[in-house]
Amino acid sequence: MREIKFRGKGKDYKGDAKWFYGTYSYSVVYPSSYCTHTIGIYNDNVDEETVGQYTGMKDKNGVEIYEGDINKWYTVNSDNLDSPFGPDETVHYSVMTWIEEWKMFGWLMMDEYASYLNDGVECLDESMFWTYNAGNEDPVMICGNIHDNPELLS
Repeated sequence: MREIKFRGKGKDYKGDAKWFYGTYSYSVVYPSSYCTHTIGIYNDNVDEETVGQYTGMKDKNGVEIYEGDINKWYTVNSDNLDSPFGPDETVHYSVMTWIEEWKMFGWLMMDEYASYLNDGVECLDESMFWTYNAGNEDPVMICGNIHDNPELLS
C-alpha cells in the first residue's frame, strides 16, 4: 500500500519559504491550510496553492515525486547517431499532475499542462495519454517543481 502524505510551502517565512511534509488538514475555525508532521504533534501553516500529494513513486535518485514536480528528460535525434560529435539530444520537461476528472496522476508535457490548467481535461488526448510506470526503463529525474522553478514552465 502506498504512503499517503502531502507537502506544502510554509506561509510564515520571508524570502525562501521552507517545505513541510506530513498529513494535510484545513482549519475552518481559522481558515488556513496545514501540513501536520508525521513525527510530532504540531502543525505548520502552509500556502494552500502549494500543497501537493505524494504519488508513491521516486525518481532515479530516490527523490519522492509529488504533484507539481517537474521531470527533465531527453530524446535523441536518430538522424545523426553516427556523428563524430555524438547524437543531438533535445531536453523536455513534464509536470506531475493530478487529473481530477480521471482520478489519476500523470506526466503532462508543458503545453498540455498549460492547456489543462486553462481548459480542463477536454484539451487532453485520452488515447495518447500515458502515466509513468514505476518499472519504466527510462527512470525520471526530478529537476524542480512548479512553485520553486516557474521558469521551467515556459
